Amino acid sequence: MRFSLSMLTVVLLFLVAPPSDAEAESWCASPLDVHEWGVQAFDGAGAQVTANLPGWFHRRAGGGNAAGPPARSLPADSGQRALPVLHFYGRNSMSSPVPLGIEVGFRQGRASHWYPQVDTLRPRAGAAPQLTWERLNLHPEATHTPHVSSTPWVDELRGFDALWVNGARESERFVFYEGSTREQVAIRIERGPEWRPGRRHLVLHNRSTHPVHDVFLTHREGGRVYVIFAPTIPAGRSAGFVLESHQKSPGALAAATRDRLRARLVDTAPPPAPDWANECVMMRDPATPFRASEGHRLYPHEVDAVLNIWAATFFDRPGTTVTYREDTAYLDHMMPLALYTDMMNFVRLRRLGLAVWTGVSLP
Repeated sequence: MRFSLSMLTVVLLFLVAPPSDAEAESWCASPLDVHEWGVQAFDGAGAQVTANLPGWFHRRAGGGNAAGPPARSLPADSGQRALPVLHFYGRNSMSSPVPLGIEVGFRQGRASHWYPQVDTLRPRAGAAPQLTWERLNLHPEATHTPHVSSTPWVDELRGFDALWVNGARESERFVFYEGSTREQVAIRIERGPEWRPGRRHLVLHNRSTHPVHDVFLTHREGGRVYVIFAPTIPAGRSAGFVLESHQKSPGALAAATRDRLRARLVDTAPPPAPDWANECVMMRDPATPFRASEGHRLYPHEVDAVLNIWAATFFDRPGTTVTYREDTAYLDHMMPLALYTDMMNFVRLRRLGLAVWTGVSLP
């Protein structure tokens, strides 16, 4: 069976306030919350499944877009500072605008669209082809007039209370990148040993080297809807179900699909306040990137945006569809992400990767 794939990834950037002047004598770096979400779409018939993209998204690199010297070349943190005078503007950091450099790679594919314009798009010997933004500036205000949008999901994301991403000539509320890849769907579906007509015993086998999470199989047949759910299937392991035991009434369908997935993706707690007395981040070198993810849960409005775009594909298509969440370690391996900022800030990264397999043929 052939699979094709497109990846829709949006990085949203949030900033929390630095410490009060009474706490800031140490000049602790301020946390920069970076949230990434994306969807891989597999189609058993070989056709791509993707969201509509604005025509002004870039497909070719050229001209550069750095809004200053590369973030990685900024002065390192010496740990020695005079007592500062600080001003706080909403959710600004001690450095305003906040400089940000981004490198993102596609280990088994290549980028096809991105925004804003990158500084370089290059293959790397023995490594993932890479998009590089040397210097973007994060600020509560746009420094350039954004493109007029007729794409609903772009309009929704522009309504977020997030920092604007400003390049030398372009501004947007987010960083976008999409690409093709040779990856395959992680799930294989087989008949279980107790399968018989009217009692379809199905086994969902995770053939990948990482666990998969929040696995949904939605099957529509003759006006009936069946929903199978597995919280986690470890690498190389399986989960078995009898399809007929999981029929859902129309009134219970939303709770079994969209609402259930939403509850497993949303972070309902506000961002933790920095513990400046015990967790002061100092001695940072901007040439050292942040790569490690702290988890997958996002803010409610982010998850709602994901579901507004993709829930119909996840759960409402005819036939059989499989949806699951990729492990963050898998994302870090397949789409390596490096974030650079100055000594006044440090990154707290979360990555949410979902995969959807449509047009599935049950065995």
